Amino acid sequence: MIDPNYARRVGLSIALVLATCLAVLIFCIAIGDAQEGDNGEEKSGRAGEGNRDQADAAGAGCGEGEGRNDGQASCAGAGGTARLLTHCIIGEGGWSSARDHAAALHVLQLRATRSGRTLVAQALAYAAGCKASRVDAERPKQQAAWDAAVRRVEAFQRGELRDPCRGRAEHWGGTAKGTERDQANIAACVADGSCEVVDCGGTLNTFFRSKR
Repeated sequence: MIDPNYARRVGLSIALVLATCLAVLIFCIAIGDAQEGDNGEEKSGRAGEGNRDQADAAGAGCGEGEGRNDGQASCAGAGGTARLLTHCIIGEGGWSSARDHAAALHVLQLRATRSGRTLVAQALAYAAGCKASRVDAERPKQQAAWDAAVRRVEAFQRGELRDPCRGRAEHWGGTAKGTERDQANIAACVADGSCEVVDCGGTLNTFFRSKR
């Protein structure tokens, strides 16, 4: 015959073991949930950082890390590149000089091809006019000229804009007031035979190419 006290003690021991196992199981589940939550937050944080990195990269691709204004609208999306290039050619060649606009676009394309850069990156690196704030300031009064310049850029993008320099120009320099350094540099390189002026048919800027 089994001692009732012994049976009671055995039953209590079994119950205690089961309770302990249940407590351990609940603890393990809680730890697992906490770790999963931390991992989810970490993944979310990494995804957020990735999105920010992509956004920064997109900005850098457009403006080489420079701030952008309305005239330097985002390069992402349809028409963005055309808007930025329009800003560049107006900043460099004035509002209405179609020859300067066309010549500058072809020079930028030539330089971009040689350097391996995108056209936008090359334009921002080479042409200070891409960042000329006066273009934005004057645009409300020059909307018709802006629209005409946009059409020139779009024709260039379609391969329909003739190069007035016939593919011979590699650089340009200003001839207006405030561009005396450009003029002096061009005169010096022509004088020492390292470059020659290219006739592009009556442009405001001087277009030239290296002879070396």
